[in-house]
Amino acid sequence: SKQENDYSLNMSSGGLVSAMQALKGIEMVWIGWPGREIPSSDQDTISTRLWNEYKVVPVFLDNETIELYYNGFSNEILWPLFHYISPTIENTNVDKLERQWEAYKYANKRFADTVAALAKDDDLIWVNDYHLMLAPKMIREMLGKTHACIGWFLHTPFPSYEVYRMLNYREEVLEGVLSADLCGFHIADYMRHFLNACTRILGLPCTEKGVENIGEHTVYCRTEAFPIGIDVEGFSSMVNDQQVQEKLRNFDETWAGKKIILGVDRLDYIKGIPLKLLAFEHLLNTYEEWIGNVVLVQIAVPSRENVPEYQALKSMAHEIVGRINSTYGRLGYMPVHYLDQSVQKSQLIALYRRAEVMFISSIRDGMNLVSYEYVACQEGNYGIEVLSEFAGSSKVLGAGAVLVNPWNIEETAEALNEALNMEIEERQSRHEYCYNYICKADVHHWAQDFMKQLIKASKESSEEYRQVPAILSYKNTSEYDENVQRLINTVSLSRKVLILVDEEGPFTSKNRWDKQIDREMAETLYALADIESVVLMMVSSKKFEESYGAELDLSRVGVAVENGYKYKLPNQDWEYLVPDMENTWFEPVMEVIKYFEERTPGSFHSDTSVSIDWSYSKAHYEIGTVQSRDLFVHLRAGPLVNVPAEMVITGPSSVQVRDTRVNKGKFVDHFIRTHWEEATAVICIGNFNWKDEEDIYEVFRNFENEDPEELRKHKVFHIRLGALPSYADYAFKEKGSLLNFLQGLPECSGALRRISI
Repeated sequence: SKQENDYSLNMSSGGLVSAMQALKGIEMVWIGWPGREIPSSDQDTISTRLWNEYKVVPVFLDNETIELYYNGFSNEILWPLFHYISPTIENTNVDKLERQWEAYKYANKRFADTVAALAKDDDLIWVNDYHLMLAPKMIREMLGKTHACIGWFLHTPFPSYEVYRMLNYREEVLEGVLSADLCGFHIADYMRHFLNACTRILGLPCTEKGVENIGEHTVYCRTEAFPIGIDVEGFSSMVNDQQVQEKLRNFDETWAGKKIILGVDRLDYIKGIPLKLLAFEHLLNTYEEWIGNVVLVQIAVPSRENVPEYQALKSMAHEIVGRINSTYGRLGYMPVHYLDQSVQKSQLIALYRRAEVMFISSIRDGMNLVSYEYVACQEGNYGIEVLSEFAGSSKVLGAGAVLVNPWNIEETAEALNEALNMEIEERQSRHEYCYNYICKADVHHWAQDFMKQLIKASKESSEEYRQVPAILSYKNTSEYDENVQRLINTVSLSRKVLILVDEEGPFTSKNRWDKQIDREMAETLYALADIESVVLMMVSSKKFEESYGAELDLSRVGVAVENGYKYKLPNQDWEYLVPDMENTWFEPVMEVIKYFEERTPGSFHSDTSVSIDWSYSKAHYEIGTVQSRDLFVHLRAGPLVNVPAEMVITGPSSVQVRDTRVNKGKFVDHFIRTHWEEATAVICIGNFNWKDEEDIYEVFRNFENEDPEELRKHKVFHIRLGALPSYADYAFKEKGSLLNFLQGLPECSGALRRISI
């Protein structure tokens, strides 16, 4: 076996490491890949050393997994797409993509397994970047009832919905991070794109503060922008270092009398190096006075040197450099100094200090902290930045920089000339703005702010804070919680059981593409309805022929449609909640809705005798949102004035105009009072929209006032699906648990004892 000294252990450098080390009062445990494949025979030894020396818990991965997971799905699929580089037909290999995806899932699970084995109640778990987008959900599932705060931060851009939707497995990736309590992004633009993707792809309701996740494990995922910073003191203090000063003197001698434009980038196609070179070439061509008086120093740190696209990028850059130097160079003057290498930190600091202009030409960049590092090293020199508007840092340093569109070569050359000629007063003002910002929002502030907001988000997403109903836990006929026991006891002692089931949720098929009724749920409800003491009704907002009621056996269950306006009990005729009702508001409202439908491509309407629904779920979300607001204004100012109708929001992209004389709450009230007798239990189940749920809640509260000692506390059970804020008393987290409960209810309650009246 290998000896311990065969391995050299070093903590990775970088902003995240220094940020986390600066946090006070928090016990830190790092979990990560050790950087290479470790033979199984050495893993225990390495694990012990990493824990003892760095408090690091390693996740061991073999080379094949790393190639498919890290180099494959993470950096060939996610990274380019997140930087707006669309997939190509040439790179589309179905078998390879599937293997990469399986490796991505496997690696995420390995990380999640390690976290779950260590996590305790109230631990803070911070997951970082696009490599681990499935981990938050996996961790949440593994922890079960253990309460831990989970945060996730993305260190790259998040693309617009139009780009993100090209990703295979787009739903799974979004659902993975939505199990976090807090999702963090560099800037508000990336956060807005993420929220838009959640709404457009998953159909989840979003606000500017977060996402309502209708998944099994999370109530609410908060989103926020946290612009990352740097260790300002670490850079500014090095300016006076002896090695830096020596190199600075060498640069002053080499470029005496010349102004320096500096570029520091990884050799990558998102960094826009060819555009930078073309803009500099245009500067020399347009402003000839700079020939011999300005030098572009470009550091191009090599990356992915074996990838053909990167080799082509390198060749292109070399070609442009050669052309510029041959055209404008002369004895003793070389316009472009281009280095295909990384440089020592002391040399980098000296270059930052010497350069009059920092030139960042990224065509897409999550943040670009080079712009921060340059400012930190320029105190007293007042250097100026020419900064691409496509870099995330432009959103926070823009007021102190000269912003450019790097694709506009002429405009960028003019900006370079402006920066080189800028008066000292303006340079000082711009520098002070940038310096004050990076000092205030340094990397330590970033980490502390994220942790503070993570704790707050975890509290806000808790079931108690969000007023989520008590979660019912039912596994089988002998294993359930005390709330289920209370329900079973009540049913067992009741002479009659009234069960109302909303079609939304319970009856929906498990396959989201299948529009047919869930047959297993239907058969389960038939079994309940066949019991003599049970009266069961399905409630729908749709017309009968469009509802799941049309697929039910109406000799066994009852059905109420059109928000309860029409209903029938098993083997009986249709009845009306409000007989002979006239809707004078209907036609004027329909005209307005059709007007907006024509002007909102993708929107559509449906109607019943007592309501009109308008949905823009298939329309462009932003357009639909604006149009829905205008629709409210038009209706409230016209057709809805002094008529028995109201407009309510029924979903994240749908509204309903309905008659105020008919709603599900009024039907529930009528149904209960019609069938009420001594020792009656009421079970109301479903995912009612918020307004229907509120109406039903008011009905039950009125019953409570009539019989405060018994009815509300023991006889009425209002249950919804999903751990979301609700007026309901109880909730099943997912449909499978509800189904199991309904299937076991007869046995648990003694077959709902058939007591004769």
